[in-house]
Order: sequence, then C-alpha cells, then structure tokens
Amino acid sequence: MSACRRLWWLGLGTALVLGLAWAQEPASARRTPGVPLDRFLNVLAEDPRLALRSLDEIGDNWDNSHTILLLELAQLIEAPALLSHLYEVIAFHTGQVFGPVPPGSINARALQWVWAQGLGVPANYAEFKAELYGREHDTFRAFFSSALPTKVRLDEVLWTGQTPDEIPGVHAPKLVAAPEATELKPGHLVVGLEHRGEARAYPKHLLAAHLLVSDTVGGEKVIVSAGPWSGAAVAYRASTSDGTTHSFRPSGFVYRGSELLYDERTKSLWCALTGRAVVGRLAGQNLALDPLPVVTTTWADWRRRHPNTRVLASPLPEPPARPLLVSGLEPGLLPVPTPDQRLAPRTEVLVVRGQSALEDPLALPGAFLYQNPVHHGKVGPVEFVVLTDTAGANRVYDSGGRRFATWDRQATAVDAQRKVWRLTESALRTDDGLVLRRLLAHRVYWYAWAAHYPTTRLLK
Repeated sequence: MSACRRLWWLGLGTALVLGLAWAQEPASARRTPGVPLDRFLNVLAEDPRLALRSLDEIGDNWDNSHTILLLELAQLIEAPALLSHLYEVIAFHTGQVFGPVPPGSINARALQWVWAQGLGVPANYAEFKAELYGREHDTFRAFFSSALPTKVRLDEVLWTGQTPDEIPGVHAPKLVAAPEATELKPGHLVVGLEHRGEARAYPKHLLAAHLLVSDTVGGEKVIVSAGPWSGAAVAYRASTSDGTTHSFRPSGFVYRGSELLYDERTKSLWCALTGRAVVGRLAGQNLALDPLPVVTTTWADWRRRHPNTRVLASPLPEPPARPLLVSGLEPGLLPVPTPDQRLAPRTEVLVVRGQSALEDPLALPGAFLYQNPVHHGKVGPVEFVVLTDTAGANRVYDSGGRRFATWDRQATAVDAQRKVWRLTESALRTDDGLVLRRLLAHRVYWYAWAAHYPTTRLLK
C-alpha cells in the first residue's frame, strides 16, 4: 500500500478544536437505591463458596440496575465456572443471554443492551467503582466518588485492564535532529506540530504505543496524544484558562472510544478526544484544554517542509504486551451507546469547525477529501477550504469567501482572481501580506466522534 493511502487509513489529522458551548452532555443514568458493596465485591473473593453465595444473594435481592455492576465484576473474574454462574444470574433476571465471554474482556453486546434499556445505576455506584478498581491500583480510588462532579455517565467509563501509568506516557522526551532520526523511513507516519517557531515530529507508532507525550515547544508546555481506539492525534497547551499548568498521565480508562487522562494534581479525568475535564473536581469548573494545530503526514513530507524539525526518538519504555479484549465487536472498536450507522465505524473523517460556529461540526470522509484535494465548505458563518497534499495530509483554512481554482498539492494555491497563496502550518499567505488563518479540524474514526457529538453533519 502506498504511503499516501496508508496515511488515509492509518490516521491523519490537523487539530482538535474545543468548544464547551457545543459539547453535548449525556443524560444522567437513572439512580436506584444503593447496594451493600461487600456483597458485590465478595464475588471476587478467593473462597469460591463465598463468591457463589454472594452471587446468589445478589440474585435474591435483584434490581436491574445491578446488571452493570455484574458486568464490571465479570471483567475481573478468571474462574470459568464463576463467570458462567454470573451470566446465568443476569440471564435469569433480564432474559438476556450474554455470555460467557473470554475472561478479562469487555462484553460489548451486554453493555450496549444495558445502555439502550436505561436500567440505571445504584446511588453508590461511584463508590463501587472506586473500591472495585482500587483493589487493582490505589490511585483508582481517587477517580470516583459520589461527591465528585461528572460530565459523563460513569457506567460508560470502561477499564482497559491497565493500571495508571502501566502504559508509560513520555514525560521527558528524547528529541533528535532530523538527520539523526535514522529509524524513520520516508513513508513512516508522523504527527507534526509547529508552535511558536519550533517544529516537532512525533512518530505515529510511538504515540499510539504510549498514548501521551509531554513536551515543551516554543517555550510552552504542551501535550500530544494519539488514541488507538479513536484514531485521533491531538495536541493541547497544558495550561488552562485558570492559569494552571497541568501534568497528565494515562488513567487506564476509556470513554466512548477515547482514552481518559488524569491530571496529577487533582486526579480529575480528562477526555483526550475533546480536551475536557469530565470526572472529578475540575469537571465541576468546566475546564478545557486549548488545542493546537497538528497534521499527520509522512516523515518525508514533514522533513521537506520543516528541515529543522526535532523528532521524538527511541528508546522509550516498553508498553505492556497484553491488549484490551473486547468481545462482540470487530477488532479496534470500543462499545458506544447508539452507534451511528451513517458510516462504517472505523471510517476516518475530518471534522471541521469555524471558531464562531462551535455548535455546528461537519464531518468530511477522508476518502472524499483524497479524491477532492481542493474542497470548499461552510460551518455556521465561516467559509473554509480544505487543501490535501500529495502525501495525503490535509489542512483547513478560513477562505474568507475566496474560491481556489488550482492547488499544486505541495505549497502553492491560486484563487479565482489569480492571486497566489503560499501554504504554511499557521495560514495561507500572499507576498503582499494577505493572510487566511488555519482553522482547527480533527481527523478521527467516525464511531468515536459520532458517539461524542451525535448531531455532527456528515458530507457523504
């Protein structure tokens, strides 16, 4: 497969724009009376008799909201007989046969049924999650509490089987000059960032393996994240509007196809895809990270455009070998409520938004853009043009109503008035000083984006 086609199918992006005004909050789960936590947690007891007796007691005091608790317990059960009995309890009370599934896996079909039915969660569900996962790692206890604000449904916050920092984010990146990046081949994919006069190239395979890189670019602390589940590569300033500079790490949890990060200071959970604090103390402050434009392209193309770039280099800590198992979905997908059927789940789309039209996201399929290297469109009052180069990378600019007639797919575009524009990472520019600013857009798998923003318009 050619490098440019690999680019379209393996992930390319320009940036993530963030807008609290159009972030659609999910409905809160229905609350049912609290449960005796020991009864549920004893399902994981080493004594098999105690575990089976606890399951029977749960069945004798059944409420359908208990289903989600049993499904989370199932992910931690290794004994086949106990796992089968757990699913028998669910089947007896709900009439649904969901298992058994391989030990340690997420049961996608069962979760999607639970979400569709609106079965609710017990009032002390957050404490259940804190205690259940706190047994795996003590840091997890700080993530969940009924006293903490949340912008998402906690029953949709899923555990990957990894403890905090088991996937080692990169916090002191080794950077080398372009000639020293001998491990990279011309067709390798990199996530490129130019900020305050400095250029960075982050190899896509390293980002995907480590989820997060903390770096200082142009004198400012930034974070760069690439999610294997969402297909997105994003960059943010690490400081928020309250003036705090945050230090982030992988949490071991995911939400609607996106990895969740946590900040070390407050242990709040942040969605990597949206840049928002979604669970914890900072979620109550509606804090969000400011996105920066990035582009995923080939190493050869980025190096040609930015010969002085610095490059994230190996060796890096080895990520864990054990992958997350998801039963009932094709590989590479996570369960989401009400999957959007307008496109196949892992179709890559570019989501475009104008700065003043954050409530009106528009998704453009990557295959369409590849066949149409100059594409004009509009989000709200903002008119834009997407320029796709020969490497398959695309960049979005505020066209200001101008129409572009030609584009050499490298560096120069000519508008209908025959004015010549030069492409840069921040803007389109003319020799006489005219500027068309870069707009923020985001390349992402359709299923993950639509799960977060189901009203996204789609150009098919």
